Amino acid sequence: MTLFSVSTTLEHQALGRARRAVEALMALRPETAFRWQADGSVLEVPAAELVVGDVVILRPGARVPADGVILQGRGGIDEANITGESMPVSKEPGQQVFEATVNLDGILEVAVARTIGDSTIARMIRLITEAQEAKAPSERFSAWFGQRYIVAVLLGAALAFAVFYGVERDWEQALYRAATLLVAASPCAIVISVPAAILSALSAARSKHWPPSISSPSTRPAPSPTAGRP
Repeated sequence: MTLFSVSTTLEHQALGRARRAVEALMALRPETAFRWQADGSVLEVPAAELVVGDVVILRPGARVPADGVILQGRGGIDEANITGESMPVSKEPGQQVFEATVNLDGILEVAVARTIGDSTIARMIRLITEAQEAKAPSERFSAWFGQRYIVAVLLGAALAFAVFYGVERDWEQALYRAATLLVAASPCAIVISVPAAILSALSAARSKHWPPSISSPSTRPAPSPTAGRP
């Protein structure tokens, strides 16, 4: 029973890691963006309202509200939360920027290429959610085999008790041997092996591909959104 409980605990821990990863990605998404209007003014709008073709202004320290392409301006972009690379990437007109990455310096004009529902972060969230809900072939086989194996072991122990009792007419010895068979053939090792392996794989993947900390936006004073607009 202890081994079965440990197996369940390990599985819950693995799922909890996936949920925390989704929550961390959601927290990175900016809520608002500065969008150019048709009359040439700049309006702060919810990021969810951005559509393909909108032009947004990125000030120093701001997170990119949606995947897009730089139209004007140059600056360094912190893409650690997407690629895990700690060094900023220099961006110039014509290059892509990704949602939730951080504009470190310069004022950029970015044309939205994907809505937030199709952005890089959204795809990462979907992949994590699907991985959380899906089960590996080995895990599915373990669940399928484990259920049947448990029934077989219980029936085998009962049959062993009946056989030994019928041969020796000693119920204590028959019970002892049946219990020995039950312990020796216990499926605990099979049940606990897959969740332990999955938890180990998740921990290794997280340490290699997930940044230990997410850099926060710069706190320096940001210039006016209209600065540098021709």
